[in-house]
Amino acid sequence: MRNLCSWLLAALGVVQLAGSALGLDVLRDFGWSSVASPAPIGFSHRGGREPFALRLELETVAADGRRTRRPLDASSYDTFGHPLARRYVYTRALHYPLLHDAPEESKAARFALCDGGPVARALALDGDAVAFVVHGRTRTRGEDGALSTVVRCAP
Repeated sequence: MRNLCSWLLAALGVVQLAGSALGLDVLRDFGWSSVASPAPIGFSHRGGREPFALRLELETVAADGRRTRRPLDASSYDTFGHPLARRYVYTRALHYPLLHDAPEESKAARFALCDGGPVARALALDGDAVAFVVHGRTRTRGEDGALSTVVRCAP
């Protein structure tokens, strides 16, 4: 039984790579969503940009209008203190809204940051924030662009 589980996990680990190589988007996306493949973290470009090639800063907007800005880097992510898969989900919530405008991405960022969400708690962010601005500068080869997106905590 243990041997079978090992083979199944290994097969799941290559699903995304196989889907990419064969041009099967459904298979590639399934493998990506499983987070069992090494490709989701290292090779997960969206719209031609590599999400983890972004240099990020997070700006907190308090109810009284005060703004504070802090870089998000490896030391910031270390404060999450959770397994790698959970860290990946948290960082995805911050990276992906910069790369494409999709309602589900904004919802994920709102959940992570607003009302004492898991990322806000891990980073010890201001609890009375009304919005966050995620600033990014891409380090994707051949591009040099500044990106930003606003995450509003109030509907």
